[in-house]
Amino acid sequence: MPIADSIEALGYIRILSSAHDPQLQFAALTAVGVHASQVFTDYTPATGAQRPALTRLLAQIQPGDTLVTWRLDRIGQSPSRLIRLIIDRGVKGVWFTSITEAIDTTPPEGHPQLRMFVALAACEHHLRCEYTAVGLAAARAQGRTGGRPTVRTAKKRAIARHMLAAGKPKAVIATAIGVSRSTLYAHLHDLGTESRESRGRNDPAN
Repeated sequence: MPIADSIEALGYIRILSSAHDPQLQFAALTAVGVHASQVFTDYTPATGAQRPALTRLLAQIQPGDTLVTWRLDRIGQSPSRLIRLIIDRGVKGVWFTSITEAIDTTPPEGHPQLRMFVALAACEHHLRCEYTAVGLAAARAQGRTGGRPTVRTAKKRAIARHMLAAGKPKAVIATAIGVSRSTLYAHLHDLGTESRESRGRNDPAN
C-alpha cells in the first residue's frame, strides 16, 4: 500500500515501553513512502498520557496530506475518539492510512472506507442515545428520576424544617438530607414558607 508520490505523507510512531524498538514501525512507514524526516515519535506508555509529537503532527498536516501509522492503536485514542479524528480530518481533506489493517481513506478508492467510519460514528451515537433512554426508563420504573438530588420529598422537607428550626448549620442540614448546599439554599424560601403555613394550620387561634 505505497503512498503516491504526489501526496505528502506524515508518519506517526508511538512506543509504549522502553523495551520496544521503534525501528519496526519506522521501517514499515518508510517502506510505504513516508520520508524519514516526516516521522513523528512519541514515547507514552499510558493511553491518557500527553503525546506532543502527535500534537505537532496534527498542527502541521495540511489538506491533501496523509497521516500514516503502523497500526490503529498507535494513535492511542479510544475507538470513538479515533473514529472522530479520522472523520474530522477527512472532512478537512486529510487522509488516513493504517498499514497493518490495510486502511486507506485516500480518494477516490478510500471514499468507501471513510464512509464506513462515518457510519460507525453514527451507529455509536444512536446506541449511546438508546442506552441512555433505556437507563432513564428503568430508573423511572424504579421510582428514580435523573438530575441532582432534591429536597422535594416529604421526608427531606420535614427533616430540613426541623433542623432549620433547631438552628442547625445549613451545611450540616444539606449533608443530613443528601443534597448539595446550593440545592438547599435554592429551597430555603420554600421550606420557610411551608414551615410557617404548617404552623398556621396547627395554630388553635385560626
